[in-house]
Amino acid sequence: MSNAFKGFLEMQGIELLEGEVWGHRKDLDEYVTVQDETVNEIKSLIEKGMGLDDIEKEIQKTTRLGPDLIKYVVKMSA
Repeated sequence: MSNAFKGFLEMQGIELLEGEVWGHRKDLDEYVTVQDETVNEIKSLIEKGMGLDDIEKEIQKTTRLGPDLIKYVVKMSA
């Protein structure tokens, strides 16, 4: 991806996360849906004062979400 296009996405407030969209041809997933239960669990861990790395490890135990996506959800939930 060109730096110009990356700059355009950044100006639009769009963050690209590597590794969450996968597939091949017809199977290509255009986005990932994070379950409400997972978001609520993240919010609960934040309220308990748990750190980012600890939240990431805890959520990865129960989901197949990548670390960057978990960090993004934490950032958006804080």
